[in-house]
Amino acid sequence: MKSPLLLNLEAKISAATDAISEACWRTERATYLARKGDENEAKAEIAIAREINLQFGDARLSCWIHLAEGVLALTAGDERLALDRFERARAVAGAVFLQREASIITAWLAYVDYTHGAIGSMVSRINGVLRADAASDDSAVARSKMLIAQSFHFAGDFESAREWYKAANILITTIGDRVLLSSLLFNIASHHICNYRQHIFRGGVSSASQKLLELTTDSVANYDRVVGITSLKAFETTLIASTHLFNERFADASSLLEAFLQAQGDHGLFKMKALYVADLAYCMIKMGFNEKALCLAEDANTTVLEQPHSEIYAATRSRLAQIYALSGLDKRAEEHRCVANAAWEEHEASQQEILDLMRISLDPLALEIQGNSTSKSN
Repeated sequence: MKSPLLLNLEAKISAATDAISEACWRTERATYLARKGDENEAKAEIAIAREINLQFGDARLSCWIHLAEGVLALTAGDERLALDRFERARAVAGAVFLQREASIITAWLAYVDYTHGAIGSMVSRINGVLRADAASDDSAVARSKMLIAQSFHFAGDFESAREWYKAANILITTIGDRVLLSSLLFNIASHHICNYRQHIFRGGVSSASQKLLELTTDSVANYDRVVGITSLKAFETTLIASTHLFNERFADASSLLEAFLQAQGDHGLFKMKALYVADLAYCMIKMGFNEKALCLAEDANTTVLEQPHSEIYAATRSRLAQIYALSGLDKRAEEHRCVANAAWEEHEASQQEILDLMRISLDPLALEIQGNSTSKSN
């Protein structure tokens, strides 16, 4: 099932009156295919565009080639290459004043900032995209609004996040970008999962009930299956495993977690490995496989030492404390519990810092302009 955005791009390819315009639209289509998970087709389109650019040396086409290669690298988990290509694309766009392309690149760089917890830089980039108003591409504005929603949700303010998710969804629907809609659904589900995990270990209000968690994770998987998106499949597996675990369906959770960990795929999920191994260990001990559980716990204990993210570190330590307590190793359980509490306090302080930064740094004028904007480009 082709998305309206893809059909629109294909119509522009067919209507192109010169080789450069056609190649630019084809390369933009390649970025969509890369996000969708059609890696080989995206690579083929980029290769054709490179051949054409060897003949003509067009700046806009060069920009789109770098951008498409960056998106392809990012979806493959090669962030270093992605950043190199995005920076190349940004340099070209800046040199020849490609404002639409510059906004798309900036939104992608803001996304990378978000994944690194560089919220100040992310907000600065987003302000630039929103402040540009009509010069920014709708996809850049939608991605920016989604990032604002994610940041609020991550920081525990779901009420603010809900409004930004809604604003992003309206624009994504207007564009007809089914891959970006899939990303929106995934991010809502993923942050609900993280929030619920924090609720289990630390108390406080959860942004979703167990029933809503299952509905949101199922909607991600079902939507992607219907529209043929494969790029988020590994992520979907871990979300579903988490809902099984929260509902004490340990056999179902362990089956999915084992399959995921044995696949040895990264897909950007390496940072979560220690937590998923610890979750698997917890499933095993709840099912009576104590020896296997303790072996997995030691693996998680080693892997988590390389974890720089306080939330994942804290959740892993909390899970290990549970496992050792169930094994009768009270001293080890208490050690992990103390470390986990300190990590949770660090994470909660970080959440408040993010909320303060978001509320202070988001540009009110830019947000007012974009809040009243209509669809501009596909």
